[in-house]
Amino acid sequence: TPKQFIHGFVQLARQDRKHIVLPEGKEERILQAAEILLSRKIVHLTLLGKVDEIQRQIARMGLKLPGVSIVDPADSEHREAFARRYMELRAKKHPTWELSFDLM
Repeated sequence: TPKQFIHGFVQLARQDRKHIVLPEGKEERILQAAEILLSRKIVHLTLLGKVDEIQRQIARMGLKLPGVSIVDPADSEHREAFARRYMELRAKKHPTWELSFDLM
């Protein structure tokens, strides 16, 4: 049955918990899904967006997101490394450093 399938799927996911990064971290649907995933201990989560905005949205919605990591890409310590990697991957298109940095 569908319920048995979902139960089995959740059990498999719990055995090898992955780390998932969710963009649009202040969107209601994303936050509701995050609460479900964390409460069921299915994955480790990182939400992307402005930390204070995401925290306000979580509080406004009355959600519990224990262990969630919130990262603002604009302030991330990894931004330069991501921009360099983006330039490597898109080398044929010749992106500029400024474009790569802004995109990251």
